[in-house]
Amino acid sequence: MNKTISETNNKSILKCKNVLNTLCSTYVNDAFIIGKLEHYITEQLPKTLNTMKKDHEHKLKRKIFLEQEKEKFICKFLNENMFFYISATNQFIQYDKNNFILSTEDNIQHQILTKITSEKTLMEWKYKIKTEIMKEIKSSNFIKTPIPESDTIQNILNNIFPTLFTTKEWAKYFLTVIGDNILKKNNKFIYLANPSIKNLLTLISNETTKYFSTTINPVESIKLKFHQHNYENCRILDTNNTNQLNYTNSENYIKQNFLNFIAVAVYYSVKHESSDNYIKTNHRALASIQKRVFYLNHNDIDKIISSFLIKHTVMTNIPNSNLHWNDVLFMWKYYLQSLNLPNIIFHNTLKTKLQERMSFDKEKEIFINCKSDFFDSVELFKTFWCETIITNKPNDDLEIEELEFLFHIWCKKKDNGHLILKRSNFNVIDTISHFYKSISINNNKYIVGIQSKEWNKLNVIKNFLTTLKNKNKK
Repeated sequence: MNKTISETNNKSILKCKNVLNTLCSTYVNDAFIIGKLEHYITEQLPKTLNTMKKDHEHKLKRKIFLEQEKEKFICKFLNENMFFYISATNQFIQYDKNNFILSTEDNIQHQILTKITSEKTLMEWKYKIKTEIMKEIKSSNFIKTPIPESDTIQNILNNIFPTLFTTKEWAKYFLTVIGDNILKKNNKFIYLANPSIKNLLTLISNETTKYFSTTINPVESIKLKFHQHNYENCRILDTNNTNQLNYTNSENYIKQNFLNFIAVAVYYSVKHESSDNYIKTNHRALASIQKRVFYLNHNDIDKIISSFLIKHTVMTNIPNSNLHWNDVLFMWKYYLQSLNLPNIIFHNTLKTKLQERMSFDKEKEIFINCKSDFFDSVELFKTFWCETIITNKPNDDLEIEELEFLFHIWCKKKDNGHLILKRSNFNVIDTISHFYKSISINNNKYIVGIQSKEWNKLNVIKNFLTTLKNKNKK
């Protein structure tokens, strides 16, 4: 570089000499012009050049000073005011050390110019600085840049645990799974969750589209149904299924603080590298949820079916001890429910695998020489239904609690009926949904179109209203 400058200077000096020689030759016989030339070169030009040199040096110093102050200002401004950008939707985000909130380009520019004006030093460069800061902000990808403060992280955790998840380890695992999907780390694992989380997943998808268009899908790998996935790649994602109201509260919080939710999820994914790694490297998660998360990874379907048969069936030579396929299927659903697992095998495949283990009459659809104590309460309910319930009554309904009460009263009248019911985990809704598919259940509360032979609900209401009316007349 110095050689280039030297060559350029030499050319300029030579050019100056040539011009001066030309001027001297031109005006060699003109004493007036030669005198003026001599005075300009010896007196005026040195002073002018000296002044120009000083001005130039001052401008250089000023420029260096402004450059340094500009860098300090930009660095300080961006440290004190954390801004991020979402290019997919052209949205700006500001972080106040507690919440990530939407901002606007005009608002950010106003903050920049106001700050420069208040400090005065950089006024002449304020628009240049504004442009550089906006360029810097637009290069800061919201998905990859922010590291949330502890308060932000804890606020998210405290609003999904224990409402959505029973432990903090499950909550952190869920967030890490979401983060892995956002950062597109996961291309093979499937996370099986309870259908109770469906509304939450829908909310996350909708909010993601609002902020990020279709560039990311945080819930892509979370499934509510099994679709012949490879068991080795399946992970269990347990949720707290006890209180739907709590779910709604948490869903509302996530919607109102969605950017915080995304930032924390990404933070956990980056921190732990992956959801699997979170389990393997976190001693609390390793102790409390590892077996559950990797349940399908460590238990193939044949092993699970064998455990089911051991728990719920007994082989016997007692005559007419058979189980109908539909009854076994009901027990299988109950077994999966007790393990908090989704349906992990197609019913026809399950049927085939069971036939490999038990004798099966294909014509009658029954498994031969086997029984189940589990089914005693179900058979009891089916008898109760047959004897006391009238269907196809469009103007009638019974609440679940009313039907359960009637069933318990009926059982007390039967030999051992109450004892059978007492030692079982009988569920009316599941039983009706499986064995009486034409019956409608609204809001998990009302059984539509049925009437009890032993208790006419409409007559009770009519009699009560008549009695009340007569009292009012008196």
